[in-house]
Formats: sequence, structure tokens, C-alpha cells
Amino acid sequence: MAFKYITIRGSEEIGKILNVAPIKIGNSSNILIVFFDLKCPFCARMFNEAESYLLELARKGLLSYVMCDYIVHDDAVVLHAMLREVEGAEARLKFVEDVYNRRVKDKGGAQTGLRDIECHEIAEALGVVGTPALLFYDDNKGEGQLIFGYIPLQLIRKLLFNIFKIS
Repeated sequence: MAFKYITIRGSEEIGKILNVAPIKIGNSSNILIVFFDLKCPFCARMFNEAESYLLELARKGLLSYVMCDYIVHDDAVVLHAMLREVEGAEARLKFVEDVYNRRVKDKGGAQTGLRDIECHEIAEALGVVGTPALLFYDDNKGEGQLIFGYIPLQLIRKLLFNIFKIS
């Protein structure tokens, strides 16, 4: 299975993403940034397959697990605004899970905010063109791999091992 990817080196955009992303769990120099859209079926599939594993790594201090809005579907704007109204990273993860498992409907009326627009602009500056996209970034080396498209959990595990030596 071949994936499109680009190498990211020494980017100040990483720090910006960490400041504006709605979900950040863990405090490791091994950073996984997931660019997602709440209406993206492949984002939902990947989230449902990999989220508990990635969360476990973040809680163990092996990984910083970050989710950054990259709204591709116009009808996701309200859901992303609702996400940012939820307090706390863990509660926001639960909201994402509920959306992807069709337990949340948009309430209408919520407006997109500055933070999700900033996430989108920073993502584009890095080269993100769609969702899902995963950036495996080693902050100690100042380098990472930005990979585009759905990635099965088995391959995410291999990438975490190859890039960060996490098994």
C-alpha cells in the first residue's frame, strides 16, 4: 500500500498548531498531529480504529496526540464550532467519538471560530490538502513525515515504531 507523503523540517507551524488545536493529550517530543474533518468518513474510520491505542500512548507519555481541524466538508462547520464549545481535551475526544458514531447532530446556529480557521491555514502552510492527514513529527530532530489518506491501525503502529521507536 503506497501513501503520498512529504517531509517536514524545522517548522514553526508545529508550535502554532499546538497552540490552536482543539485536542492535545500528552507531553512528548514525539508528536502525532491528525488533521480531521467531522464529516469525513475516512477520518471516522481511522479514529474508531486507532483512537484508543493513540490515547493510551499519550497517557503513558510516549506520544503527544493532537487533533487539528481541517474542514473540507461545508456541512461540518457547525460540528467543528460545537466541538470547540466543549471544555477539555478528553471531553472533546468524546464529542468526536460521538459525532463519528452518529450520536451527535449539529444544533445549527453555531459559527466557525478563529481557532478552526487558524488550524486550517497552518495545515495548508504545511502542505495538507485533505483529510485525513497525519503528521508524525519528532520535535527533538525537528523533522516529520506528513502522510495523506486513511491509514489502518496496523500501519500506524509500524510508522510509530519506524519514526519514534514506539512499539
